[in-house]
Amino acid sequence: MGIAATKLNAELLRVIFSQQAYSQVLDNPNQKIRTNKKLIIASGWKPGCSSDLDAVLWANNFQARLLINLTDIDFVYEKDPDQYPKARPIKQINWADFRKIIGNQWSPRLSRPFGPPAARLAQKNKLKVLILNGRKLDNLKNYLKGKNFKGTIIE
Repeated sequence: MGIAATKLNAELLRVIFSQQAYSQVLDNPNQKIRTNKKLIIASGWKPGCSSDLDAVLWANNFQARLLINLTDIDFVYEKDPDQYPKARPIKQINWADFRKIIGNQWSPRLSRPFGPPAARLAQKNKLKVLILNGRKLDNLKNYLKGKNFKGTIIE
């Protein structure tokens, strides 16, 4: 059901950005394409593979150095802010320290800012990941324009 939801969301985005986007939603991060479009929209891939891991696999496929993960939090925190209201937000962190915070275990619907398997592969590939709140698109615009933004940079 979760993968089907990502496919529906991806298709809606592809229609919204139809002028700028590749003509179809991609769902296999090993698929190679050629396009001059600036926007490629992908969905979930297969059961047991998190959307975070899918995104890292796509970044690897396209030799990207930056992955922007739009999620439902403003920052990564040193501890779970739902359990620890005074948890400190982290603006920048390296992969080793980030992985200490999130642990190594993963299961579907695990609540982490970025899944452990994805973090392992991103660290191995020296991928920079930016965690931003996807509900605050002006914040994304600020980042893209080089202005101050709320978020966590992991590298």
